[in-house]
Amino acid sequence: MKRKNTWHTSLRIVQKHFPNVEIVSDAEKEILIEVTPTDNTSKAVKNPLICAFARACQRAFTADGVIIGLTISYIVKGKKAMRYKNPESVSREIVSFDRKAGFTPGVYQLSPINPASRLGVSHRGGSNSKNPKPRHRHVTSRVRVIGEIPFER
Repeated sequence: MKRKNTWHTSLRIVQKHFPNVEIVSDAEKEILIEVTPTDNTSKAVKNPLICAFARACQRAFTADGVIIGLTISYIVKGKKAMRYKNPESVSREIVSFDRKAGFTPGVYQLSPINPASRLGVSHRGGSNSKNPKPRHRHVTSRVRVIGEIPFER
């Protein structure tokens, strides 16, 4: 089974909403984002383009657009998109927001991508076991999934 190229997958996700984007790259530095009570007035649950954290990121970066997923965020400026990792605190607030409990105002940090998870890094690996145990994968319900976004911008 051939593994998908992460770079192409990331570019395709961004181009769904911002077709003029040509390059997706990983962020080099962490950045602090302040979410204000006015950002929290957004009622766009499960919408990674205009949720409370997306509004705060767009304001902080003066970006053309943003895509906020549970674990990864994309900041779009012109034809380039930067990819950041969401810390667990942001992921929990996103789940809270998507379940209509709001996004707590405060200062949050977007982190650079781990070197082992950067775009273009080979993720080849395997199991030495001939009969690996089946793995259970938990999927959180009632939250956004940026790979399968059914709505328009």
